[in-house]
Amino acid sequence: MASQIKRERVFGNFKPGAGQKLKAKATKVSASERRDGMSKDHLASIRKCWCVACLPVIKKADHAHHLLSTKDRGMQIRSKDKDTVPLCFRHHEDLHRAGSKNEAKTFAKWGVDDHLQLAIDLYRNTGNVKAMNAVIIAHKVMNAVVMDHKGFNDGGETKS
Repeated sequence: MASQIKRERVFGNFKPGAGQKLKAKATKVSASERRDGMSKDHLASIRKCWCVACLPVIKKADHAHHLLSTKDRGMQIRSKDKDTVPLCFRHHEDLHRAGSKNEAKTFAKWGVDDHLQLAIDLYRNTGNVKAMNAVIIAHKVMNAVVMDHKGFNDGGETKS
């Protein structure tokens, strides 16, 4: 009987103590650190830019819209921060009401043909809000030139 191991008595409280809870929370990694392409700085820069849909009227975008049509999305997982575009509250709500299947059509209606490329170009200029606004204008201007070249006027009807 000398080979018995001395054990502490357990009274049924298996919850971790207060000190153990704090240690567990401190070791957790945030979602932005786990996924590549997540950046709080980029989101802050996006929210300082102009609304993509409101141009040519200059209106500050309060919302960073995470694109719904990216391959990085999944069930209950939004797209990465690098796949965001600036929108005001009204246009952000309109876009979500339209749904993910109509996202490209909605951006095209607003004069942005390639919203995925817009998000990539904005991410390349993170931190420089002036350059990011220039990217937004360039995408709107390029789309206007392409639409005019295809034989469309501002009303969306073909020229006769």
